[in-house]
Order: sequence, then C-alpha cells, then structure tokens
Amino acid sequence: MKTCIQTFRAGTEELTAFLESTEHEAAFIGLLLERQHILEEQEKQLLTQLVATGTNRKRFVYTVAIVSLYGLFERFVDTLVDSFVTTLSRVVEAYEKMPEVIKKNHIVKSLDLAQAVIKDTHRSGITQETIIANLHSCLSGASIFA
Repeated sequence: MKTCIQTFRAGTEELTAFLESTEHEAAFIGLLLERQHILEEQEKQLLTQLVATGTNRKRFVYTVAIVSLYGLFERFVDTLVDSFVTTLSRVVEAYEKMPEVIKKNHIVKSLDLAQAVIKDTHRSGITQETIIANLHSCLSGASIFA
C-alpha cells in the first residue's frame, strides 16, 4: 500500500512541476513582451505567434491537468484496492470466509473486467478465460484461494 501512495505522490509532483513550468513560460513571454522593442524581427514574429495561441494553450494545459489528475487518482484507487485485496487474501485462507461485500463485488467486478477485456478497453494481458476460471475457482472452492 505504501508504494501506491508513493506512486501517486510522485505523479502529483510531476504534474505540479509541469504546471509550474507553464507558469514560468507565461511569465517569460510576459517579460519578452515588455522588451519587444529590443528583439530581432524573427524573435518578434515567434513571440507574436506564441501570444496568439495563449488562450488555447491555457485551455489545453487545464485539460491536461484535469485528465492527469483523474488518471493518477484512478490508478491510485485501483492499486490501493488491489493491494488491500491481496493482503486480505493472505490472511483469509478460503474464499467463502472473505467478507460478504468482497465476495459480492468480486463477482460483479470480475464480470465487468471480462466485459472490458472483450471490448478491448482493458489491456493488462489478462484473458477473459483467466478471469472466468478464477471466478469459477473461487465460487466452487476448486482450488486454494490466493
């Protein structure tokens, strides 16, 4: 569980660094605008092009930040749940002794995962056959729970 927190923290730190660098770029462009009179013609043209795309750039940076945060948080929650269930499976020796809420969600989430694999929206290398076999193994008590 510690590693999922560290990974989340590292991701947010990278995102913060990116956002700070875009603020620095905007400040630098502002400084160049103030000193525009001493720039070469080619530098003025490049600066004009940068300023012209400023609004779109801000919108894209905002979008990148939101999508990145969503992805980081989603990965954090997935990893945390996976870590918890893995730890729980080491403590509980049989599937039928798992908490009822875990068993109930296991069935639904296994079917959701199988559906995602079929639709090719989940790419972890797991097959639908593996998912179904694992679910069958858990429900039938056919093998040792791990």
